[in-house]
Amino acid sequence: MAFVVALFLNMNILVARVRGQGQAVEALAEAEAGVASAYVSIVHAEGAGGNVHDLVEKLNHAYSLLAEARAQYGDHSFDQALDSALRSREISGGVEVEAGELAVKAANDAEAASRFQIVVSVLAAGIVVVVGYLSWVRFKRFYMSRTLGMRPEVSADES
Repeated sequence: MAFVVALFLNMNILVARVRGQGQAVEALAEAEAGVASAYVSIVHAEGAGGNVHDLVEKLNHAYSLLAEARAQYGDHSFDQALDSALRSREISGGVEVEAGELAVKAANDAEAASRFQIVVSVLAAGIVVVVGYLSWVRFKRFYMSRTLGMRPEVSADES
């Protein structure tokens, strides 16, 4: 009877261990995919002109947790590996969301800067045209008065 109880307890432990191992493998795969996806999101945010320094630090932390989870899995600490992998996935998911928001913000900022640059260019061109026209009018008046002031006198022909 004691043998049957011991066998039953060992089977439960074995089943729990296999279940824990399966969950750890699944969590590791999800964490790896999450870190990779977060990296791609950071690259897109950087391409859009966003400052990704803080996001890279968070991603490095998520990656270190993933490496820790792999080491724990290799040491057969499946529960700890599962916890580390889940924390890594949570952090990388947050990084992915923040990177997406940063990419949108950077794109909007770039669009606003582009519009501002267009408005400034149009205004500058308008100022050049107005100043050029006013200068031409002033020069024309000056030139005409000077030219008309230099008319030759008609003298009476004394023959």
